[in-house]
Amino acid sequence: MTAPLIEARNLAYGYPDGVVALAGLDITIPQGRRLAILGPNGSGKTTLLLHLAGLLRPDSGTLSLAGRPVGYGRADMKHWRQRVQMVLQEPDDQLFAASVAEDVSFGPINLGLDQPAVSARVDDALAALDLAAVANRPPHLLSYGQRKRVVIAGAVAMQPDLLLLDEPSAGLDGDGVSQLLAALARLQETGTTIAIATHDVDLAHGWADDVGVIVAGRVMRQGPARQLLADADVLAAARLRTPSVVRMLRALTLTGWELRGEDGIPGTIEGLAAGLERRACDRRPDSP
Repeated sequence: MTAPLIEARNLAYGYPDGVVALAGLDITIPQGRRLAILGPNGSGKTTLLLHLAGLLRPDSGTLSLAGRPVGYGRADMKHWRQRVQMVLQEPDDQLFAASVAEDVSFGPINLGLDQPAVSARVDDALAALDLAAVANRPPHLLSYGQRKRVVIAGAVAMQPDLLLLDEPSAGLDGDGVSQLLAALARLQETGTTIAIATHDVDLAHGWADDVGVIVAGRVMRQGPARQLLADADVLAAARLRTPSVVRMLRALTLTGWELRGEDGIPGTIEGLAAGLERRACDRRPDSP
């Protein structure tokens, strides 16, 4: 079993206007796994990420990082924010420098690193997010998708153990989502654990290893993505639609198409199409 990187137990939090955002929430983010936190608008997803990043303090409940309870003193927070970085939904809320490279260098500079170390981190982060070609350009002249990747590069330059992203696909077209997911895959290969908050069930089904489904400030269920996102009761309770690929698989079974075990469930429509093409070739070995 994969060891937990960060755990929240019985988190409760209410905003000053009386809105209760978290109501006894439990969640675990395993080391090295892809976690999608799913739920409708207002369910508490963003508030949870802000707590996991140390940007909000719960009214009650506990958080632990790598098995140790986290504290809220100055030294504790510095250590926490080095290990856990968060990217907000709107990139312009986090961009402020005159050039991409300057923006990405902000975090490492504030860690007190010397210039060679800062430069190395910036170069590595820009390469990981495929942004080296725009390093000297002003962020505001970039496309929306590029600006999102600049913000992620700034977080990556801190070399966190955990990267949290709030609605990462919001505002992106199909190509932008593909570029973002490719960048996240490269980051995971370097050892960064990634968790996203989203209401996009197709994204979660195709990308995540695990999902946590939030309803009214609590995690109703957490488990393998393919399993939970095919559970009609879970989706109905969270007011989430059935992933497109799951709907297609169900329709195909009505035509006599047989699913070859749970491991064969594709994550995306593209994966399903490729599987159907392979099946067709298997049945017609002499076809091109």
